[in-house]
Amino acid sequence: MKIRTEEEFHAFRVEMEKLVAKGTALGDMELLNKEEKSRYVILSQAINKWEVTYGKFLLHKN
Repeated sequence: MKIRTEEEFHAFRVEMEKLVAKGTALGDMELLNKEEKSRYVILSQAINKWEVTYGKFLLHKN
């Protein structure tokens, strides 16, 4: 999965933050189901790669 624009970057961050919030509400990220954990890893890797590639560590857009 590849992020192509800042808009996609922010959308990925929103989705990842929702998964973090759900994991926190459950008491542990390990309590997310298999698909959610997999999605979290995919999103975080794509975000990390985009930040490293473009040298941008953007604040979250509201």
